[in-house]
Amino acid sequence: MGQPLRVAWNYKYERLWQDTPEDQELMAIYSACGLNYIPGQAKVADQDLILVPEGTEGLKTVTLTDGSTRTFLDNGFGTIDIEDKKVLGSFSPDWVGGMNIALTYKNWELNSFIYSRMGNIYFGRLQTYGRRVEKDVWSPENPGGKYPQPTTAAHNSLNYAMNYTKANMVIVRNIALSYTVPD
Repeated sequence: MGQPLRVAWNYKYERLWQDTPEDQELMAIYSACGLNYIPGQAKVADQDLILVPEGTEGLKTVTLTDGSTRTFLDNGFGTIDIEDKKVLGSFSPDWVGGMNIALTYKNWELNSFIYSRMGNIYFGRLQTYGRRVEKDVWSPENPGGKYPQPTTAAHNSLNYAMNYTKANMVIVRNIALSYTVPD
């Protein structure tokens, strides 16, 4: 694979499907290819849809539910398989650092420790989805929602692809204020 250990290799999340004419047509083409999606669910990266005229070499034609046909280049579009997976990043950080700070004034001392981890990813963005109340969920009234709509209507749901997120963090791990009693 040519990658370091502990990399995430999976489908790349692009966006949520929308209830627009463009997405409805794209979902109809996927449906004709055997993949069913609905607005508000995760859309993952696929090969580009390249529409071509009939008679072009290496083409694929599908019939949509309305009876119309779409002819496109058979470049892997319309199948979500191993060829669509990508290296999304590493679970191991590129950089880890910490800093101790000690400030002293007379008999007072303030200590803290700050820890930082940068350049890695984390799997778990949606791991508590459904067990908490999300306020920014996609719906026809909220098409800009950040989270997919909860549904069982799409059996090809790839919402788990949204679980990969940047894990950069800076944390104050310790703060201590002390006073030394004079002899």
